[in-house]
Amino acid sequence: MRPKAIEKACRCLDEARDALDDLGAETSLRNFDRHWSAFLNACSRIYAALEQGAKGSPDSEYWFGLRKHARKADQLLHYLHIARDAEQHGIEPVRDISKGGIGIGRPGEAVHLQSLVFDNGRMTLTVPPGVKPPTVEIIPSRIVLKAATSRGHTAHPPKQHLGNPIREPLPMNVAIAAIAYLNEMIEDASKLAEPDN
Repeated sequence: MRPKAIEKACRCLDEARDALDDLGAETSLRNFDRHWSAFLNACSRIYAALEQGAKGSPDSEYWFGLRKHARKADQLLHYLHIARDAEQHGIEPVRDISKGGIGIGRPGEAVHLQSLVFDNGRMTLTVPPGVKPPTVEIIPSRIVLKAATSRGHTAHPPKQHLGNPIREPLPMNVAIAAIAYLNEMIEDASKLAEPDN
């Protein structure tokens, strides 16, 4: 593995981390799209750098072949690869908005209301005398991942990564898991480092 490839992969990982930080602070959908695209592109460039750096070294080429296979086999890595291609070459976004709402009562909990009034953005709930008020939960809108399609391949938001379940395949959860994997991948590649010619 050529050291210059590892250096470039490290720079791309830094860009992916920066995009992740920007995603975490973002509230605008337009800016979210820009940061998510930057994240996907940085992840893709890590693979491209390591692929080029592996050429000419049988051990490195074998190692990269295993990592390339893992990208096809693992739900999270495959999703990021297809989502990047869809973002780059397609016109459909790979995210959607999950509308928020109000949850009244917990599953299995009986709810008895006397009245429920919405007035100027304020909710007033009254229950009959002697009845315990139900649990009220405000459910915010959020950005969610949706299936990505590119060049006839479709990848759905990942439900697992490296055999471990992903509780919610939200962009931040997926990005955090990807950063951890890519960091480990670069560390592994650096063990194969050979002097540049």
